Amino acid sequence: MLDKLDEIIKKNNGHIAAGKLTWVDFMFASMNSYLKFMLRIPDLDKKYPSFQQVIDNVYSIPQVKTYSDNAAEQKCKHHNSH
Repeated sequence: MLDKLDEIIKKNNGHIAAGKLTWVDFMFASMNSYLKFMLRIPDLDKKYPSFQQVIDNVYSIPQVKTYSDNAAEQKCKHHNSH
């Protein structure tokens, strides 16, 4: 399954579908840590560099990066206040 997904991403220029950024790329990027944990493959991005390419494509959008950074910061503040 991972090999097939890797092949699809490579054929789609670093995206999962349509050769361009779609909601599927956002879903994949947001679930990356969970996927690594569930598959018990912490170096998944090293084994499949195309996976990291999808993530980089999503987080290279300035608005997404800012949102992600702010969300992580808020999560840390909330966690530290308990």
